[in-house]
Amino acid sequence: VASWSLLAENDGPSARAGHAAAFAKNQVLWIFGGKDEAVLSDIWLFHEAAKAWTSSGIAEVFSAAPSARKEHVAVTDGNGDLWIHGGQDDTAFLSNLWKLSTN
Repeated sequence: VASWSLLAENDGPSARAGHAAAFAKNQVLWIFGGKDEAVLSDIWLFHEAAKAWTSSGIAEVFSAAPSARKEHVAVTDGNGDLWIHGGQDDTAFLSNLWKLSTN
């Protein structure tokens, strides 16, 4: 029988809409972007084994990174890399494709 389990509350990403999430083979859930009061470019990781969130301001960590966006798609591949495509910022639709190599 299927059942829900609450894994975390109030210690992770801000309340938001239009973000993308992808679960990687290393048991980490990646969340990128979305919108609260502004369009976001942050990355949050939920580590299932530790039941804990960590965050990274992508602009501070990487020299090249996707711009802030909402309504995009994300997937992880067999290597655990995160792929992000499309979405929109506050003024335009986006058609670029980004890959975050995690190794």
